Amino acid sequence: MAMKFAVVGCGNVGTQYARMWIQAGHQLQHVHFRSMPLGTIQWLGNSFENVELHTIHQNADAVLLAIPDDQIAAVAGSIHTDAFIIQPSGTFDLHQLAHPNKVTLWAMYSIVKQASLDFEKIPFAVESTSEKAKETLHKLMEKVGAPMHNTNQTQRELAHLTAVLANNFTNALYQKALTLLNENQLSGELMLPIIAQTTARLTEMPDPTLQTGPARRGDYNTLNKHLEILREDPEWKLLYQTMSDIILQQNEHRKL
Repeated sequence: MAMKFAVVGCGNVGTQYARMWIQAGHQLQHVHFRSMPLGTIQWLGNSFENVELHTIHQNADAVLLAIPDDQIAAVAGSIHTDAFIIQPSGTFDLHQLAHPNKVTLWAMYSIVKQASLDFEKIPFAVESTSEKAKETLHKLMEKVGAPMHNTNQTQRELAHLTAVLANNFTNALYQKALTLLNENQLSGELMLPIIAQTTARLTEMPDPTLQTGPARRGDYNTLNKHLEILREDPEWKLLYQTMSDIILQQNEHRKL
């Protein structure tokens, strides 16, 4: 059954969730984008009505609040409590909202608007506050085919932390590695196979014994050489030493 939805916010999440539901056969009724003029606008290759916030719920079965966490409560307060609210944050407490029918739908994935995403392979953490809300979300997501995981607030916050550790932090490490290679006239392609290997290992057999490297071996000579290379970059030197000490202790070696 096709449903009508509305979107507040045209960033990464708003754009990709809208695409997801349109591809599943649902109808984007209207939007509220502060960065665009009211009235008919062009978005996602089609024309939509950019409406006042307090009217966003009209003629819509669901309203997605794809906005920063610190704005969700205030924006939701401007929308009639009859509206069915979907918030996509991994950490926002759904129970702050006065609306009786509301859900959390957080994708445990790095969402960027330019990417082509296969939502059937993206896990979603879900929390709902009523049977009606649960049924409405089921209708929206039924044809998407994505894996859905029921969570509570505490579980979702923990999952969000793990996403930051596994994705955001490692991406910062990749960027630093790329910078070091480029600064020394080496191609960033050098590190792509080992990144792919690490991901494949985690997928096929997530075993901590697969850890390799100088800290795993207790190779202090190599560790100290690396620290020397980072001597003029104290923050990264400290990070390298801290992470090395964690791995050293995990493998019953002394700390640096």
